Amino acid sequence: MPIKVTEKCVGCFACTNICPTKCINMALNDEGFIVPEVDFTKCVNCDKCTETCLQQKLPSMNVPIKSYRLLHKNKEIWNKSTSGGAFSAICSSFNDDTYFCGASFDENLEVKHIIVKGYGNDFNKLLKSKYVQSNIGSVFTEIKKLLLSDNTVIFSGTPCQVAALKLYLGCIKYDNLYCIDVACHGVGSPKILKQHLMTIENKNKTKINKIGFREKRFTLSGLEDYGFLIESDNKKVIDYSDIYTKAFHNGIVIRSSCLDCQFHKKERVGDITIADLKGMYETFPKEIKDKFNRSAVFANTKKGVEIVERLKQEKDIECIECTFGQASKNNSPLYEKHNQKISDRRNQFFDMYKTLRDDDVDTLLNNYINKESIILKIWLKIPEKQRVIVKKILRKGDSK
Repeated sequence: MPIKVTEKCVGCFACTNICPTKCINMALNDEGFIVPEVDFTKCVNCDKCTETCLQQKLPSMNVPIKSYRLLHKNKEIWNKSTSGGAFSAICSSFNDDTYFCGASFDENLEVKHIIVKGYGNDFNKLLKSKYVQSNIGSVFTEIKKLLLSDNTVIFSGTPCQVAALKLYLGCIKYDNLYCIDVACHGVGSPKILKQHLMTIENKNKTKINKIGFREKRFTLSGLEDYGFLIESDNKKVIDYSDIYTKAFHNGIVIRSSCLDCQFHKKERVGDITIADLKGMYETFPKEIKDKFNRSAVFANTKKGVEIVERLKQEKDIECIECTFGQASKNNSPLYEKHNQKISDRRNQFFDMYKTLRDDDVDTLLNNYINKESIILKIWLKIPEKQRVIVKKILRKGDSK
């Protein structure tokens, strides 16, 4: 029986990659997310799609064996990275014949998974967070061919994408495949992001050529903030209050399956998990003078441990073992699901969204994001290390 699409569907593309008759195509649903559509005239009822479906089963997962905080000391690489440069550090430890697979913006500013060979210029396309769902396309099929030809492959993606690849590959364990999952809060709607960009283009009467999430603002005191990069023909802007980014962080524009994510827990599906190291200055107060944020890295399998341990020998990489609690602090995807309040607001938003024209999306987003008080806005403008100092002063005052 062909696959059935429910709210648990994650849009992972496992079914389209494994279908022998290619009767499954992916299309956008009314919330702007990718879902499978079956051409029943071509279906032969082989059940391969249901056997690889995350709605039916999950691959095995592992509790992290070791946890680390990591900084890439090459400041150019650090600046191109979302956090401390863990992904670059891990990938650079492999030789130039290695194939790397990850999410990249294409020429239409849509996010798709691509495969690049070696740690060259194309590798940079895989860097930084993309707050929108990636189109996997046919990369699972391509990865299997590479593995069967004895090539080494590094696959990076959300936990559900890593899990989907494993189900697609079946019971065979490939020693030449290394999987990296990211601590994921959810995936945003591709259609809503596209409509948001169209609104910006219409407002500014310009064509957007490049976008980027988590652009770092670095001052003499260190990392202060992240912004949304927008490059057009005539200017480059970094918006530190972008409405789509806020809606994503508020859980408003994420996929319905993300609300009850099966991977929001300590057990991980990848060989390695990478995340932000949050609350660094509180957790590691001796680092208060340091200007650069770190990545949290979790080695979940023996393969993962071997990779991360060899990074300790690299002079350009600071890789220090710590506890799981220290590395996972304030990082909810590593221990809890979204709460009911976020679920309700997200569902209310999409109920309204389905009734709107394209050019009304930003107005609706603005109505649903959490409004920050003046005090909170001021507080968030203070760099993290200064906030830690203020907290200490306030605690001393309370204790008197």
